[in-house]
Parts: sequence; structure tokens; C-alpha cells
Amino acid sequence: MNAESGTEDRSGNGVVGPFGFGAANDNNERLLSFCGSHNLTILGSWFCRLNIHRWSWLSRDITRKEIDHIITRSTDRLLFKNYRVLRSADSPVNSEHLLVMVKAEITC
Repeated sequence: MNAESGTEDRSGNGVVGPFGFGAANDNNERLLSFCGSHNLTILGSWFCRLNIHRWSWLSRDITRKEIDHIITRSTDRLLFKNYRVLRSADSPVNSEHLLVMVKAEITC
């Protein structure tokens, strides 16, 4: 969707957490609407991170955006303990996108 999470959750459903990022635009609104109607949350917006661990798309080191997301059911959000973008991860393809990693704590 090439959308940022934004900072405002107009749905009131917990789609965006307190650390959302980016400016509102049409793609952003579509992402929030989809997540709100399916009881989903944008996981990265619930974690406080340095911008260097937030931006998942870099265009010639000029434009930086957080447009790659991990989306989960709202009820499962608390299972996740860490979320960040790995800048040094090697990619098998030539891409401007960086690897997004999440750490979950699952108990049996």
C-alpha cells in the first residue's frame, strides 16, 4: 500500500499506537480503514524507536519513510516484545527496502 501508519487513529479501534509515524495521505487512510474494519493493528506504531530503526524505505538516502509494516490482530499485539528495521541486513535482491524484524514471546 506504500502507506505510513500516521499519528492519528480516527477509528478509535487501536489501529495506531502512540508512536505512529508519517503524514496523512490517501494511502495512509486506506491502510487505517482496512485495519480498522478487520480488527488489525499496525505493530510498529506501538514501539518507541529511533528513526534509524523506523525507516524501512530509503530512496538514495534522501527520502526516508516507514512504509513496510507488520500487521497483526489487535488481540495479539501484546505478544510482541521488540520491533525494528535492520539497516545492516543483507538482502538477496537489489531493493531500497530494508528488513523489518519483530520478536514475539509465545508461551505454551
